[in-house]
Amino acid sequence: HNVTTNGSTTLASAGTSFITDGIKSGDVIVTAGGESLRVLNVTSSSSILLAAAASGSESGVAATLRKPPTEGMASVPGGNVLNTNVFGVSEAESLAGGDNLTSVGVSATTLGTQSYIGGNTYNGSAPTVTVAAPTIRTIATSMVSTANETITQTAHGMRTGTKLTYQDGSGTALAGLSDNTAYYVIYASADTIKLASSLSNANAGTAINLTGTGNNAQTFQGDTATATATVTSGAVTSVAVATVGSDYQSD
Repeated sequence: HNVTTNGSTTLASAGTSFITDGIKSGDVIVTAGGESLRVLNVTSSSSILLAAAASGSESGVAATLRKPPTEGMASVPGGNVLNTNVFGVSEAESLAGGDNLTSVGVSATTLGTQSYIGGNTYNGSAPTVTVAAPTIRTIATSMVSTANETITQTAHGMRTGTKLTYQDGSGTALAGLSDNTAYYVIYASADTIKLASSLSNANAGTAINLTGTGNNAQTFQGDTATATATVTSGAVTSVAVATVGSDYQSD
């Protein structure tokens, strides 16, 4: 790896593809000068957003890559806690997995042969578990920058690879996007995102060209997670996450 630092939170490549080399959030890059820089996000094949600004400037220097443990929790200074072994998160979407649903809390009471779950009664078979949908994000025209190809969402909490479905709100669609179509987030900053047409394009940093701002009723929403309940001896004993969904921003 040959990299360039300039005393900021941006790390540039000098003839190296960060994506092809498999660099991910939580990895540590050690420069020739001995500075350890932790990766917050890979924003493109030639650019990395660091968890903290580099203390010096080095141009085109050799660097080595250190990987965190593959099990358990790895903390990224200045960022979120990343779980590298979360149920339902594939390697391909590891950058986006922080906003997936990972558990469902259930309160159950057994009375004789009947059990009550969430205020509903059942007898003899597992109840259906309905998971609330992620919050709908309304995108005003003022939030769209055609000059920068970005959409502003303050403290959005999304990572590269997060899946969102666009709805035009029965108005003029945001130019570059289509109604009722899925897109994938490219992390631009803590308050802005870009969009890609596929997960592979998101990981490669290939953004969609936004040439219009749409309308004030347009929205984005993540996928709704699903879960199934297991009943043992007349009571719910577990609820398993079947599909993790996307863009869940609270526990």
